[in-house]
Amino acid sequence: MRARAHVPGALAVGPAAAPGLARPRPARVAGPAARVSRPGRLRLTRRGRVAVVLTSLLVLSLFLSVGHATFASGPDGPRDRVRVVQPGETLWSIATRLRPHEDPRPFIQQVVELNGLATAGLDAGQRLRIPSP
Repeated sequence: MRARAHVPGALAVGPAAAPGLARPRPARVAGPAARVSRPGRLRLTRRGRVAVVLTSLLVLSLFLSVGHATFASGPDGPRDRVRVVQPGETLWSIATRLRPHEDPRPFIQQVVELNGLATAGLDAGQRLRIPSP
């Protein structure tokens, strides 16, 4: 029997291998049970599918929020909001609540003109169009 020469850096494989001797690996043969990946076909793990679904939802939500902002504004600019008047509210209280750091008088004038109000009096449940900032 011929002795094998020691190959530096070679590792022993398996419990029966002699120290310092490399054992050749058996060749893999593709049989009928072997899975062969087809080119162009993507296989995802469960984590990969979850990542794809979450990314798709994020992109969809961003698209819808941008689409909503685009459709909410008309050709002349942003649409007016509608506010239902609560009991005890006045134009002054609405103006100071919606624009606390501004003089309320120009805002009140805009609301009166926008809604065609004859007086500054409001009724509970009345719907007011509020100009966008």
